[in-house]
Amino acid sequence: MSIKTLPSDLREAVATITVNEQTAETVMAGLSSFQLNWQPNGGKAWSILQCLEHLNKAHNAYLKSMLPVLRAADPAKIPRRGDYVPGFCAGVFLSMLAPPVQVKVPAPSQIIPSSNLDSDKVLAAWLQTHNEIRQFATEAASVDLASLSMQNPFVKVLNVSLATALQILVTHEHRHLWQAGQVRRALEAAGA
Repeated sequence: MSIKTLPSDLREAVATITVNEQTAETVMAGLSSFQLNWQPNGGKAWSILQCLEHLNKAHNAYLKSMLPVLRAADPAKIPRRGDYVPGFCAGVFLSMLAPPVQVKVPAPSQIIPSSNLDSDKVLAAWLQTHNEIRQFATEAASVDLASLSMQNPFVKVLNVSLATALQILVTHEHRHLWQAGQVRRALEAAGA
């Protein structure tokens, strides 16, 4: 199934990560390795590359949980029922993730990025996770993702639907690309 023929909620998720790729390209344009690794607030905040590396780690953890559940599902038993609409709790959580950042939440230790990262490796890994998200959306087109749940990879006592998990990936990414844009502005203001 092509991206153009996906159900609208899945097509929108894929379109958003495509826009995110363009945003990252703009944020990173013309910056040296030093600048991409530069950390504002005296090194207390993440660099542009750390934002992307954090996303790599988060995407990989979520996809590792999402893909087996999707691939074990029988579309004949749980056929797609329409576009995903978040429930109240999911909606509140997603709105907290969205930029501009209002609520800062410490990242789980498993997805805290290291420093002095290689921009080519980080960017290639990030784009690879996007290919996996696109593949997930394509495989999910005939399944009711809201009926399939997985254990949250960071809060083990919390189960989320695959539909919510996909929205978390997209919204979380938007948050950290917004953050990377803020880092670029701080970098330019500091003349670094």
